[in-house]
Amino acid sequence: TIIFRATDQGDFWVEDTVIFTVGSKWSVTFVVNPIEGGTLTGTPTQLIANGENCTEVIASEKSGYQFDGWSGPNNYVNTNKSITITNVQSSMTYTANFSLIKYKLTVTTDPGGQNPLGSDSIVNNVATSISVEALPGFQFVNWTKVTGGNVIFDDAEKMNTNVTLTSNNVTIIANFKDTL
Repeated sequence: TIIFRATDQGDFWVEDTVIFTVGSKWSVTFVVNPIEGGTLTGTPTQLIANGENCTEVIASEKSGYQFDGWSGPNNYVNTNKSITITNVQSSMTYTANFSLIKYKLTVTTDPGGQNPLGSDSIVNNVATSISVEALPGFQFVNWTKVTGGNVIFDDAEKMNTNVTLTSNNVTIIANFKDTL
């Protein structure tokens, strides 16, 4: 704080306070949320002179996660993985946001089955249970993929088993044979 004093050739002083920021540096911080969702390339904490620009920081998702964008002060939103903050005027934090990749699982049955059950939204590479019931006169044969990405069955020949999706949405079907 610097105080200026001046006189008006009279018997009183005029006093005013002016605040100067000389050589200020601001802290610009880049973080990841959730921490297991991704990484940053570049300098995550930068000291930037007033009015200057920070250096580029790039967000990269880890396996099983997707990049959802950057968020920051004053409702800042940016969907580019690369970020450079310009004309820095204060300390601030920017967050690279990630989320688990999820796929849609559609569980169906041919005419010999009923009550197919399975989760609608499945996290990438996480096993979830599926099940089906046989109608009278039918025997369960197996589960097969109808359409979509990669699917792994723990045991495709069991009515109650686990399934793991590793890419894209998937439709599976429970297959039955007539025993009559």
